Amino acid sequence: MLKASNAAGSWSKPLLIRAAKGWIDPCPFWDDDGNAYLVHAWANSRSDIKSIITINRMSADGTKLLDDGKMVFDGRVAHPTIEGPKLYKRNGYYYIFAPASGVSTGWQTVLRARNIYGPYEDRIVMDRGHTEICEFSYSFDGKRFEKLGDKFKAQPGMWIGAKVGLFSLGPRGARVYGFADYDWFRFQ
Repeated sequence: MLKASNAAGSWSKPLLIRAAKGWIDPCPFWDDDGNAYLVHAWANSRSDIKSIITINRMSADGTKLLDDGKMVFDGRVAHPTIEGPKLYKRNGYYYIFAPASGVSTGWQTVLRARNIYGPYEDRIVMDRGHTEICEFSYSFDGKRFEKLGDKFKAQPGMWIGAKVGLFSLGPRGARVYGFADYDWFRFQ
């Protein structure tokens, strides 16, 4: 964990909040009730565990974990190699966006629950199929595209998801546009 009073710098020295074998892709989350959490996945190569997502309680300042964590999702059957979890809250639901099954054959999974610890229902919201991975970007004029990470609000009432693991609807290099409607989200 690093701290700065301004994103432009200067940053503190890195602080290790937990020495852990096999943890990957940690993502902090501050809930609207003041509680803080850290969600992460597991690397099989370092821990002999994979396709699991764990949530830990975290101090509000992000400097320490307050528990040993709870497994909130087991993707070993339907979502192998689930990783890169990003935790959000919207309209009373907790959502975890996480790509699964690897870069060459994978898909984007979204998990949803009313309680941060689950139970989570899962849905594949974007499937790679036979298309190529795209760069998630936005444009206000349809001509100049800015690369984008994590989440943003594209238009009033349209909440768009996470960058990790979203896939294009067309061939590599093509600027093919489309959308996919789901009761949880619309991807465009």
